[in-house]
Amino acid sequence: MVDPASPAPQPASARQVPPLASAPQVPPAPRVQPVTSAARLPLAPGVYRFRDAVSGLGRVLPLAYAAERHAGTDRDMARVRGASPAARAGLARTTAAVLNRDPVAVASLRAELTARRDAAAAALAFEFAGRLQAELEAVDWITGEQKVTQAQPCDVDVYGWAGGVLVCFEIRGGRMSGWRQRACGAAAARSRLARTPPAWADFARRAAELAARL
Repeated sequence: MVDPASPAPQPASARQVPPLASAPQVPPAPRVQPVTSAARLPLAPGVYRFRDAVSGLGRVLPLAYAAERHAGTDRDMARVRGASPAARAGLARTTAAVLNRDPVAVASLRAELTARRDAAAAALAFEFAGRLQAELEAVDWITGEQKVTQAQPCDVDVYGWAGGVLVCFEIRGGRMSGWRQRACGAAAARSRLARTPPAWADFARRAAELAARL
């Protein structure tokens, strides 16, 4: 027996699938956060590097603590970090400038993180200093030169080598269509590196250095 007060059952195609995650309609404060695929694929190393960069940004530019209202520990953290609703617009502008690779904003952020790292090392807080160094490297990673396309369509394989790791970026039609990496000795890599266009050489080398560290 069907209760007339109950809603009619929906066909399977019309049923809503709950989202993987949802955000409150009115967030407590603007913030920078990594976004991953909705398919919940395993996190790539770059995602962890991005999280370190977000941590470094928040350490110097405490945008997340610039909310209208705070309670308990968050209120104390906002006071210690000098964050307030009045400072929110300025913090947001500076954060956006860093993410847009503004040279002055990036240099200022790096200088502050470097000073804090050196102070931690001088105080023998080596674990904290290492954390700050990781954040510095991550900031360099997200604000560095990005090469995924080039103006003139072409097909070329771009190679970079560092620390026994050879990386290859496949450029097809002027766009990066894929990449791969493998262990390789310096002698074996030499001929491939010689075929890499000079405009891509620094990018490929830095990518190889990152791959070797990871």
